[in-house]
Amino acid sequence: MKKAMINLNVMNMEIETVERYCHNCGKKVLFTDSLKRRQNANGKNLYNYAIFKCSNGHTWNKMLGIVNSNDGNTEKETPKNEEFLCETSLEPISLQHYKKFGYEQIELIINSISKKIRLDKLLSMYIKDLSRSQIQKLIENKKILVDDKITKIDLSVKSNQKISILISYINL
Repeated sequence: MKKAMINLNVMNMEIETVERYCHNCGKKVLFTDSLKRRQNANGKNLYNYAIFKCSNGHTWNKMLGIVNSNDGNTEKETPKNEEFLCETSLEPISLQHYKKFGYEQIELIINSISKKIRLDKLLSMYIKDLSRSQIQKLIENKKILVDDKITKIDLSVKSNQKISILISYINL
């Protein structure tokens, strides 16, 4: 079975707003987190940014952190086995994209989580092409498992849990 493993760091679930000066608007305005993330590489460091927007659509990039590429972290590399893909996601994923490339299962590994959240709500935030009610039906039909076990919709997700989604059974 061809499967993809995606590492998730679920930090702040609320949309953050920051008041700061907008150079394009010429005054202090509220910038809202667009929930989009970007990464820049510069030498040995990888810089992670959150993209914020003001009401006029101007952007500001808030630095989230710096990762040194020499720390032995190789999770971005694709293993030699073509049946398995490992990556880290900072923004919502598309199951249709993985299905198009022949993946039958996706495993979401929750590396860290900052606050209590229900399984169906978490998945609806990180999966673009499924609604919350569709996710609830997949959980009821045993197409979404947690730690390889049948689960309930209202399960509170914890760090170090593995969420398996059998995408070969989903019509996208």
